Amino acid sequence: MTLLLGSVMALICQTYKWCLIGLIVAAMAYYYILYILSKPTLTVADPQLIKQILVKDFNIFRNRPKVSGGNSLVMSHARDEDWKRIRAIANPTFTPRKMRKMYALIDRCCEDFIDSLDKDVSNGMNEVELKQLMSAYTMDVIACCAFATKINTYADPNNPFTTKGANISNAPIWKRMLQMTLPTFILSSNIYPKILSTVGSNATFFVDFSRSLIKKRRNNNEKHNDFLQLLMNSERSDGDI
Repeated sequence: MTLLLGSVMALICQTYKWCLIGLIVAAMAYYYILYILSKPTLTVADPQLIKQILVKDFNIFRNRPKVSGGNSLVMSHARDEDWKRIRAIANPTFTPRKMRKMYALIDRCCEDFIDSLDKDVSNGMNEVELKQLMSAYTMDVIACCAFATKINTYADPNNPFTTKGANISNAPIWKRMLQMTLPTFILSSNIYPKILSTVGSNATFFVDFSRSLIKKRRNNNEKHNDFLQLLMNSERSDGDI
């Protein structure tokens, strides 16, 4: 299996053996090689080399592996001029002053979190499922800060916003492995998004949701202190963001 997949299976499964080896190698080596199928991939562990790559020589190393479809314009996957344009928009969006405007939104999510705990205690619960509780809190913060939308995942765990987000985050391992190993022509075909994509209709939900919010805000002249509004404020004259 290792001869066919290289380090892919160990990377995806995050096995104990692999994590241990990774820690040892990172502590002892300046860089080491991982294999994605038969393709060697350089992993840098030396702080000085990392600094040089990410600062001085970043213009050479900024591009990440190509992806297909709409994901190619996500900032973490965008390349060359697309990346520069998106980064130029995102940089001023995350200033401390603008982030502070979201504190009130996060504070309300914290209140909902505490209320949920109080309700569990009043109902006689001695234990809570912490992962589930924190996942609900995280989803509430994302919905509130990104879209100024209150979903209250604690009371409504089957909310489409919550379930679609969970589907994207908890994609099956075999799909993630195929995404890393399949040839580009398959990933770019019409078959992959419909059958194998880890995103698919889940991402479509958030795209449609965002577009409906943008349309509503424009029609009603609404403004909110959320991430979507900051991006709308950065819209170019040609209608592109």
